[in-house]
Amino acid sequence: MKIKFTLLLILVSACTVPERTTTERIIPQPDLTTYKNLTDLKPEVVMLYETFMQDPPDHEWIWSVRLRLAQAYEYEKGKEGGETAGLISNIRKALESDLEQRGKAGAWTEAQLANRIKSIENVFGTAIKKAWSERR
Repeated sequence: MKIKFTLLLILVSACTVPERTTTERIIPQPDLTTYKNLTDLKPEVVMLYETFMQDPPDHEWIWSVRLRLAQAYEYEKGKEGGETAGLISNIRKALESDLEQRGKAGAWTEAQLANRIKSIENVFGTAIKKAWSERR
């Protein structure tokens, strides 16, 4: 009887699904929400910058990007120990600086556009790499 009970316990234990797999416990996963937020926003900001060669700037699109960056920042701020909030703050500051420069100087030249795109891509690249390496 005791052997049957032990076999039944082993069978039940083997059939239950753990909350997380063994691999997830051993290898932490990156926060995919953060990664998706950043990888979605990067090309959008680059495309927005491409419109800065024309007048007037698309203020609705600018506010939309600002909103999405603010939402991503708030998401990161809510996580414990995450450095990505600071990196998103850097992206926001770079965007605001570029918007201020665009407002003062008017439409960008090809050289200004290339320079600003390279700069914002670097800021995003740093944040994306950090987001990918940061574990939940």
